[in-house]
Amino acid sequence: MDAMPGLADALADQFIADSACHNAHRFANTLYSCAQLEINPCDGQLVEYIVRRLPKLSLAHFSARNVANAIFGVAQLPAGQHPASLIDKLCNRMIRLMSSSEADQRPTEDDMASVLRSLEMLQHQPKAAFTPALLTWYTQLLTQLQDQSPPKTAQRAKIILTACANLRLEISPSFTQVILPHVFAVKGSHPNQNRAKARANAAWALAALGTLDLHTFKSLSLAESQSLPWSPADLGQLHRALDWIQPESEHHSDYWECKRLREKLASLGQRLHGDNDVKLNAAVHAIGAALEKHGIPYAAHVHLGGYSAHVVIEEQGSPAPKATLAAVLDVVGTEHFFKNKADR
Repeated sequence: MDAMPGLADALADQFIADSACHNAHRFANTLYSCAQLEINPCDGQLVEYIVRRLPKLSLAHFSARNVANAIFGVAQLPAGQHPASLIDKLCNRMIRLMSSSEADQRPTEDDMASVLRSLEMLQHQPKAAFTPALLTWYTQLLTQLQDQSPPKTAQRAKIILTACANLRLEISPSFTQVILPHVFAVKGSHPNQNRAKARANAAWALAALGTLDLHTFKSLSLAESQSLPWSPADLGQLHRALDWIQPESEHHSDYWECKRLREKLASLGQRLHGDNDVKLNAAVHAIGAALEKHGIPYAAHVHLGGYSAHVVIEEQGSPAPKATLAAVLDVVGTEHFFKNKADR
């Protein structure tokens, strides 16, 4: 469909009017429709016109479900058309709802799982106030369940923990202890397979969040280890999580314990070495060849504390890894790096 003159302006005005007249569901529906239509009728201008009107946008009547649907609608828009100002405004509304004294206004597990998954898709880290509100709300909800964890709660816990890790939200060890029992309760049609995947995902997520310790890793990887059907992908995640807690020095008290754990993981089966690993190794090899051609010393696949660096460029006469490293290269993105902490 070709662009229609004036349509973007008219729809944007209606968009803002709907939000002010308790028609918040139309806000989300409009965003979703834009995504499905690829905004062709407005020649790609509708989101831009809506953002111009954001100062007039009132979210006071938006429920948690409205907010979740609206952020989901934003996530469906084509790349490059995800207005950060709109996402932040929606997240601020969700903060108020999570902190509401009225239980019927607070979000459900489905609402928050949808919000976090959408933020994960958008690779949009919310403002600092979002995380404390999320942790308080979810801790209260899970504490009310005590030792019970319905299937839906377990699945949502897994989604929320993984999203927190991918967004690098600052979670506390106490929150970890609250959420893990529910992550472990994941069952589904293949309970053993799902339990193995849930444990591997949790180990990776806690490593990415900077809250994994040796005791927790052992409880995740060794409990029922022989009876669970660990897939190569599961074992790959466990190995990457173990990379994070592996001390650099063999004089560290945990060094040999981590080494024994790695041998134990190796006995459980083959870790994943798929196309991504092949492409990564090919890219590292190509970079190495180029560096060698120019006489630049380097080392490949170097562990630096909690990081797994693909290529480390060294200063002359200083073999890696030392304090005189000149540069660290990541070939395929941040997924191979763990949380950037001051002591790493």
